[in-house]
Formats: sequence, C-alpha cells, structure tokens
Amino acid sequence: MGLFKRKESPVWWMSFSYNQRQYKKSTGVTDKKTAEKIYTVLKAKLALQQWIPDETEEKKDYIFHDLVEKYKPYSDSRHRSHSRQYSIIKLDRVFGRYRLTDITTEIVEKFQSDLLKEGLQAGGVNRQVSLLKSMFTKAYDWNMIPESHLKEVRKTKPLKGEKTRLRYLAVDECNRLIAECPDWLKTIVVFALNTGMRRGEILSLRWKDIDMKNGFILISNTNTKTGQKREIPMTETVKRLLLGMARPLNEKETVFKTPLRIRESFEKACKRAGIYDFRFHDLRHTFASQLVMSSVDIQTVSKLLGHTTLTMTLRYAHLSHSHLVQGIRTLDKVFNESQNNMIYPNFRTVVCASVD
Repeated sequence: MGLFKRKESPVWWMSFSYNQRQYKKSTGVTDKKTAEKIYTVLKAKLALQQWIPDETEEKKDYIFHDLVEKYKPYSDSRHRSHSRQYSIIKLDRVFGRYRLTDITTEIVEKFQSDLLKEGLQAGGVNRQVSLLKSMFTKAYDWNMIPESHLKEVRKTKPLKGEKTRLRYLAVDECNRLIAECPDWLKTIVVFALNTGMRRGEILSLRWKDIDMKNGFILISNTNTKTGQKREIPMTETVKRLLLGMARPLNEKETVFKTPLRIRESFEKACKRAGIYDFRFHDLRHTFASQLVMSSVDIQTVSKLLGHTTLTMTLRYAHLSHSHLVQGIRTLDKVFNESQNNMIYPNFRTVVCASVD
C-alpha cells in the first residue's frame, strides 16, 4: 500500500489491497500533501467498511491517446471542420500520455491558463475545453472511464469575456472587394456572397451538384461541416455566373479552379480594397447579415446556412432590429430642425402650453 506516480503523469495514485486483491486508484491531485490526506481517508473508510472498491477500479487504464484513436474516426465521419481535426491533434499532443483518470479539473484549468499565456482568446480556449469535454463524454459512453470521472472533467467552467466575432461587409465594400479580385477569385467571392456556402463546400462543389433546370445547388452530406445535405436556391447572379462558365463533359469535375492559394490571394484583394480584419469565412457572415437586414426571417436564414440549431443563427437577430432603428433615424436627415420649424412654427410653444 502506498502513494506513487506513473510515468509522464503529474497525478498521485494510491495502491491498496482489499480481500486479498490489489487495487490502484487515482487521487486526482498533483499535490503530495493533499494526496496523503486523501489516501488516509481511503484507508480509514476501508477499515470501517464505509467504502468498498467496485469493478471500475479494475477497468483497463486507458491513456488519452487511446481515446483519440477511437474518437478521431467518429468525429471525422460527423464533422468536416479542419479546425476541429487540428484541435484533436493539439489535445493529443498535450494529454496524449496522460491516463484518462489522471486528467482532473485542476489539470484542465491549468490547460486553460497555458492557452491564455500562449495568446489564445477566451473564445478559443473555451472551444478547446468544450471539445475535451465532448471527448470525455464519448469516453464514458464507450466504457473507458467511470461516470464519476466524467463529472470531474465537466466541473471545469468556461472562461468569461468571450467575444463573438461577427464581421460583415456593406454592399459598397462587397463591390470594392470584387473589383480587386483576379478573375478566378472573383467568381468564387461572388458565389460565396450569394450562397453563404463555406469555403470547403465551394471548393469541393462538382458540376453534378448544379441543378440549372430547377435553379438549385445541391450540397451532399459528405461535403458539409455538419454531415447533413442541403439545397440552396440560386440567385440570378449565381445563374448568370454559372452559365458563363464552361461546363465540362465530366460532371464529376469541380466547378471552381484555384491556381493560387486562395487565402493569400483573398487577403491581398482585401488589402487593395482597403478592407481589414476580414476573412473568407466572413463572406458567409455577410450573406446572412444582408438577408436579415433585408427582413428575411431567422429560420429561413438558418436553413440556408445549414445550421443544425437556431442558436447559431441568432447571432444575426440583432441586425434586424438595429437595421430598422437605423432606417428610422434617417428621418432626422429628412426632417431636420429647420424643416420642423417651417412646418410646425408653434411646436415649442404648444408643447410648453400643454405642460402648463
């Protein structure tokens, strides 16, 4: 019986015997004095038979890398996001050799602090921890950890101060950007602004997915981030754009060709147009924002974007209200003070008289 540490793990473990069987159990802490107290309490409970080791103590000791090996195929078949795949790899680098039961609230909170020191914003940190929690939920579903440890990891609270980024362009800015794009990029940008499709969805789009007869773009479930197929009606601009392109005999060919790296070319076009802090994905925000400001209802926008829940689309809801307010405020330019005095010369007097 005693305390010990396992290789590449900062957590103290307890070794003890019960009914002539040897057990090992994590203390869940990295501080030795605290671990000693936990160990003392455990021995007392064993002596008084207030606690008896159950079969979970004998389950296989999985390390985090074991979970990654199982979780990655599961995630790849359901999520098409490259950033998610990268995040899984990053988590594996940090926790790969940790035993799953060694990853405690304390360790996850330290992970949060380390990410902040690296310069990651609260929102980015929260997404990393949210993914970690999702992975532990599956670990529990797959009988890799007991429920008690799932609760332990879930105790980690998200950081406050997360900023929701919503960057979109006004119509004149869109025109400026399009004017500065080379021809091959111009078609992609116009297409993105008129469909709200993600970059990956656009670049993987094939001619067989274009239904010119009925005026729809068909996005298969293998190309979407959420794994769900959807249909997007074509605007007249999109129809003209596609009709102006040479349609190959092989319908499996991709619609858009990118001779250069799209990110670098897009950033240069933005710079030439005098548009800053704007990413390709923000074209999707522009699509949604312009729809909402044109009084299209949130549910329709959500369906067009392919959101699985309305929550994601609600970030645009305030634009409808603010756009109406802005519209009313333009009346100040129409009915300025001089006009009011001409139309209602006794307005101030009448108001004062009514107060008296």
